[in-house]
Amino acid sequence: MRSVLLTFLLFLPAAAQAQIPVLNVSTARLSFITSGTSPFPPAQQVRIRNSGSGSLTWRATTSAPWIVLQPADGGTPGTLTVTVDLGSLPAGDYSGRIVVTALGDADDSPAAIDVALTLVAAAKPASEPAPVAREVPSAAAEAPAADRESPSGQIRLSAPIGSRLPVTSALEIGAPPGSRAVAWTARSDQRWLTVEPSRGTTPSSVTVRAAPADLKPGEARATVQFVDNAGTPLLVVPVILTIGRDAVAAAADLAMSSAGLPPATRNLPYSQAIPIKGGTPPYDVRLIQGRLPPGLFLANGALSGVARVPGLFQFVLGVADSSAPPKKVAMPLAIRVVTIFAGTALSVTPPAVGLAFVATQRPPAARLAVSSGGQPLDWHATTDAAWLKLVPSDGVSPGFVQLEVNAQDLAAGTYVATVTVMMEGAPNSPARIPVQLTVRK
Repeated sequence: MRSVLLTFLLFLPAAAQAQIPVLNVSTARLSFITSGTSPFPPAQQVRIRNSGSGSLTWRATTSAPWIVLQPADGGTPGTLTVTVDLGSLPAGDYSGRIVVTALGDADDSPAAIDVALTLVAAAKPASEPAPVAREVPSAAAEAPAADRESPSGQIRLSAPIGSRLPVTSALEIGAPPGSRAVAWTARSDQRWLTVEPSRGTTPSSVTVRAAPADLKPGEARATVQFVDNAGTPLLVVPVILTIGRDAVAAAADLAMSSAGLPPATRNLPYSQAIPIKGGTPPYDVRLIQGRLPPGLFLANGALSGVARVPGLFQFVLGVADSSAPPKKVAMPLAIRVVTIFAGTALSVTPPAVGLAFVATQRPPAARLAVSSGGQPLDWHATTDAAWLKLVPSDGVSPGFVQLEVNAQDLAAGTYVATVTVMMEGAPNSPARIPVQLTVRK
């Protein structure tokens, strides 16, 4: 009896410590761009999970009256549906924030979700002899960057230099007032920009996807045009993708990248240089607002240390260079410290994929299994090949990725690609899976 009691007492602290709820939301930003007249454009969803142990309930609040939440509270796993009430809002750009708070003790609580809304005038029906919704500057314009217009309703995306991960934005296609549903087809004038789905009927939602791989640092411009079955323009949307710092800034200007800092894993070493460019080194970097994660410190232009407390930490850094007088710049940044339990690691199987088929036959498909041990985590998958489609491209572990081959434009031969699976904060992330495709005559 004494032995049983001793065993119970030894394991009691570990069991109590293991019951740590961790609030996890699937995204930190939502974007609505609409030209429709419907007061409620298509909704977007946020997955809310407990990536720790124990039980977790939550409540969501918003800073803007035009952000509509349903439901406002719930348990985990749960889904928060977000839409925007246009009401009498005039055309323009709006921003707000959703705060999800755990009811009770939980790590990573509260979690903030930034919401951006761009409201533009609806396109007129194709049957009316009227111009398109607005004139869009050409993506190949020769005018200096400083002279280019930035019309309301454009989509602005950004990616760090060297990134091969696509960046996306949601776009709502609304029906013109008093008109019936209109069938549309989306066209992009740049290969790095795609629209999914490429066809539909108003009202509907699409995802605009930009692939920064192989693009030079600076600003890349493209245009998405929606046309009806007769080829008449219904809506034209400009897209600006910034790689690294803003291309409008002169090379000598002092700047910090707004691409963000990678997450830190609790109780593991972390080191990340502050993304400073331009100006005259050496730089003086200081914390001017907010707080760093406990355990991390700022020295020699880098954040280093071992983060001890999980959560999202927001702060503002100021940088001054060595010119006379010194140039100065400030930038809001954030670091998420995630809790990874023992035994958690990204695993993708099989480690390599080989596919082969005859050109006259149906293209083959394969499947990757994504797991992380006993702790469910969000994952995101991308590919560097246009002929390879991933369905789905993100999810929660354990899960699967279907590899679908689009062989329409492939000649006989051998093709190689890489599927990259990312899992924030998990060991072994990212995982890169080589794919080889052989097409025979």
